[in-house]
Amino acid sequence: MLSARRDSRPENSARIFAHVTSLSHVRRIMRLFKIEISEDTQLDSEKQSAAAGAKKKNKKKKKIWKKLVTALAVLLLIGGVIYACMPNGTAGRGNSVYKNDVYTASRGDVYDTISATGLIESSEDTTAKVHSTLTYKIGTVNVALGDKVEAGDVLCVYDTETLERQIRERELSMSTSERSAALNLANAKLTYESCLAGVNAGTNASLVSAGSSYASAAEALERAKEDYDKYAAKLADSAVITLNQAKRNLDDAQKNYDDLKADIENKTHTQIRNAQRAMDHAEKTYTDYKWDVENDRTSTLYSADQAYESARKAWRAAESDLSALQEKLKNETEPEEIAKLETQIAAQEEKVEALYASYRTAEDTYDLTSAEAYKLLDTYKENYDNAVDAYDDVIKSLGDTLDNYATALANAKDSYQNALDGTDDTLKNYETALTNATRQAHDAEINLENTKTSVSNQLESYRIAYENAKNAANTALSDYQLANLYEDLGKATVTAPIAGTVTMVNATEGETASGVLFVIEDTETLVVTASVKAYDLDRVREGMRVTIESDTTGDAVYAGVLESIAPTAKKDMTGSIVSTNDAEFETVIRVTEANTGLKIGVSARIAYVAEEAKDVLCVPESAILTEGGESCVLRLADKAEDGSFTLERVPVTVGVSDGVNVSVTGITEGDEVADNAEQYAAMVGARLTLSENSALVGSMAAMMAMGGMSAGN
Repeated sequence: MLSARRDSRPENSARIFAHVTSLSHVRRIMRLFKIEISEDTQLDSEKQSAAAGAKKKNKKKKKIWKKLVTALAVLLLIGGVIYACMPNGTAGRGNSVYKNDVYTASRGDVYDTISATGLIESSEDTTAKVHSTLTYKIGTVNVALGDKVEAGDVLCVYDTETLERQIRERELSMSTSERSAALNLANAKLTYESCLAGVNAGTNASLVSAGSSYASAAEALERAKEDYDKYAAKLADSAVITLNQAKRNLDDAQKNYDDLKADIENKTHTQIRNAQRAMDHAEKTYTDYKWDVENDRTSTLYSADQAYESARKAWRAAESDLSALQEKLKNETEPEEIAKLETQIAAQEEKVEALYASYRTAEDTYDLTSAEAYKLLDTYKENYDNAVDAYDDVIKSLGDTLDNYATALANAKDSYQNALDGTDDTLKNYETALTNATRQAHDAEINLENTKTSVSNQLESYRIAYENAKNAANTALSDYQLANLYEDLGKATVTAPIAGTVTMVNATEGETASGVLFVIEDTETLVVTASVKAYDLDRVREGMRVTIESDTTGDAVYAGVLESIAPTAKKDMTGSIVSTNDAEFETVIRVTEANTGLKIGVSARIAYVAEEAKDVLCVPESAILTEGGESCVLRLADKAEDGSFTLERVPVTVGVSDGVNVSVTGITEGDEVADNAEQYAAMVGARLTLSENSALVGSMAAMMAMGGMSAGN
């Protein structure tokens, strides 16, 4: 970063100050402005008694110094007024430019930054607080503060003697199957809850590894892009423009192909998902209704079947009653009884005939209902077949689209290769590195998403196994008590959930310990927690570059990236905004460099790089004149052998500013321009020379001369 260039001339200032504060000049100035020192205020100790003189000296000295200070104040005030009232053009002493106000335009880097402070911490996804809910004594502790551990390393082991005795006592009162069920329940619960805790805490080894790989690949891609863009910017010719466009086309074609290919393989494409849902719904509707039809379980079939069975039973019962009457008639000999039975038989025959008619009606109704049900089943089967065909059509259509994407990708590769052939080998190397980094970042992103899906599926399988174990276990309280003891035994060996450095140990051998026993942090994967003022929010964005410094690392400056900005301003413990007048928003900056030497818990100085311009032409901001909305500089021109020159206005376009220097276009490297341009604006076109002193020094000298003349008079 270009440092500020200011007119620091301590030797001139010291010389002027010494000159104007010498006693003789002060007295001249006091006489000039009629600040009289009467004779009786002179320090003449010989005319005073020793005792009285000591007292008067102090009083007289105070009076003298008060007058001296008054004189100096008046002098500086009048000098400042004279200087401030000088018209433009006289600041350079009329026909000269102060030599230190001549600035040679040069190339450099300019950064528009926002400064802040923060605290260095380990990233949340690489920090693990190892908890325990056990209340037993610690048997052994295997690690100490600062030790490096790998995921799965044993950190400590509880003394399980008491726990094992409780388990044995409980087992004696249970059968083998009960003990097995309790053990299965404990293992299933421990496995599920451990996996769930790892997912929720962000310490699942698979997710951490995939996330770390993706973060590294993304950072490598950003560096490759920066290297490529920086070199390509230097070339800035038509070949590079063509190459950049070809590269963008290739990237788009590659992304389209890769994304669609992954969606087809993983069946995550929207069209596939919709077709799959429609097919699954149609299949379920068909199979469910088919079972209902075959088992007379549709509402209409069930009613028809019930009516049919009821009618059939009533008819059969009436026939049975009729047969009984007829059989009784055969054996009857009494005329009176025979007549009675004949009357009953006649009535029963009418009843049988009526019930038979109802039975046939119910049978016809059932047959009709069944036919309608099978007709509807055929419709459902047709819908299912159509859904299967639609799904196949979607797969085929997407396959055709993928083929088109493959063709477009091949064409984009050819076009890109042709464009690449028109550039130099260095750019080709940068391009190859960028292509590889892009591919690796894309693969890492896909791997991360697949890992998330895999872990989610694994967690679900653990949950189901846990539910099954609970269902299989005896519901007696003793079973669950034994299962809890088994679970505690499984937790007695405490292991590291992630790899890293042990930064806190709260476990002591022979002592009871619970809660947070250890903290493990990746001391190389660091973040800085900081903040940004509300009025700077529009200048910061996630993903922007940040520079990081710390007292523990000397003058070293490390790179970082703004990872997140809090959605709301900082709040206190009650949930209220900390300050409504000067609100701050918390930020997290990820350190993107390795082996930095930055220490967790140490404060850091950060700078959000809002805008930057590298290897650009720069001049001081004070060299820019703005007139009528247009910017210009005063360039030294028409130089003569005697050293004289003129000033000319040159229009410039102003770019990035760091508050001291600003990038410009419109002039060339090596051009000399006038700094503090407003002082010299009226001198444009006049013949000028360089002076050793600034205008302020000249005006002070004039003041001294005025004082001398007055004293002489």
